[in-house]
Amino acid sequence: MTIKRILAFILAAAMVLSLGSASLAAEDPAAIYKQGRDAYVAGDLESALELFSAAAEAGDSNAAGMLGYMYINGEGTEKDPELARQWYEKSAAQDNVTAVESLGMIYELGEGVEQDGAKAEELYQKAADMGDYFGLCRLAYMYLAGVGVEQDTDEAVRLYQLVVDESPQDEYRAQAAVELGYMYGNGMEVEKNVDKAVELYEIGADLGNTMALNNMAVMYFRGEGVERDWDKTLELSRQAAEAGNSGGMEFVGEFYEEGYGAVDVDYAEAAKWFEKAVEAEEANVEAMYRLGALYEDGRGVEKDETKAEELYGQAFDILSADDELADATLQRLLGELYLFGRGVEQDYEKALELLTRASDNGDIFAPGDLGNMYANGEGVEQDDEKALELFTLGAERYDAQAMLQLGRMYERGEGVERDDDKAVEYYTQAAELGNEDAVQLLEQINEE
Repeated sequence: MTIKRILAFILAAAMVLSLGSASLAAEDPAAIYKQGRDAYVAGDLESALELFSAAAEAGDSNAAGMLGYMYINGEGTEKDPELARQWYEKSAAQDNVTAVESLGMIYELGEGVEQDGAKAEELYQKAADMGDYFGLCRLAYMYLAGVGVEQDTDEAVRLYQLVVDESPQDEYRAQAAVELGYMYGNGMEVEKNVDKAVELYEIGADLGNTMALNNMAVMYFRGEGVERDWDKTLELSRQAAEAGNSGGMEFVGEFYEEGYGAVDVDYAEAAKWFEKAVEAEEANVEAMYRLGALYEDGRGVEKDETKAEELYGQAFDILSADDELADATLQRLLGELYLFGRGVEQDYEKALELLTRASDNGDIFAPGDLGNMYANGEGVEQDDEKALELFTLGAERYDAQAMLQLGRMYERGEGVERDDDKAVEYYTQAAELGNEDAVQLLEQINEE
């Protein structure tokens, strides 16, 4: 979240204030502000800055807020956090709630001032008292991550729940529901509670939040808090994708790549959805990775190793730039890049570290990756029993590839006493998830 997040609210407020202002005299601050807004939207930033300055000097609070925005982001002028703060303060002094929140972000992030969590909290609370709950979402994040304040999970949960229960703004209710749902669904700093996660995601989904739709799709995929349902998973993923959510686009593509449920494997269709996710406003890193693998193997697209390396490189650049990398899926993706030497020099030690973190944090596919490392002795001492343990964990998380490998270990008696019935059981589970190798193995077994 950056200061730029605020622009939409300033422009939205301006729309309301400027209605009917066209007939006002040119020296009227509201009329000058409207001219500035029109210039800004048209891309004439130099004129917009001049007009906003004139309107702000004449006392228009929205113009002062826009000046703060332009100075903090260096639009139409050199970036100047100090001037930005001064203009935001003038706007906030006139009870412009967006300026109050913007000023809060300046103190939260330490933009041109010493970082001051207490001051940010004061401003965010003031905005909430004025009826705008965006700041409380920011404040909840501050306590969750320990940004500018002492880390306090209980306070973060309290604030997110407060926004869910009391915010008059659907956008922030949905945002808080998604953030809190993610915490409960993944056991992030709280005891894992999938029923609570589903409850919160449903609130967000009902309010039209695309992230909530996609997260609900994941819950149906995993069968966590709801009965496992392939059709519902795909339905929700499509809804999220059609609303512009890149995660939903990636998930639809995954259905076609893996052949989940009743969907037939169609690599060309998978590539199409991954392309959409990569080209979306918020590019999806997993889609980059999966699309790279399709180009590397020539599945659904013409084989192009240069294109594959380009996509792997983009994914690596994004993932390696994330200092926290708190998300289990992202940990696994970066681990796989190191494991296979895709977009980066192969490094088993880093792969092991990242994949272990991802597995511990609940990622579906990381245990299978780790199982392969132990089964093949890649970067670790070969250990069939450890591989068996990891493949079993992956199978419990509905990773079809882990089920396949587990079946092979039972069939061969590797790390476990040979058990053909158990092997067939796992092959069948993998086949039901669309794994083609498992389907072929079952056909061979039936022919014998």
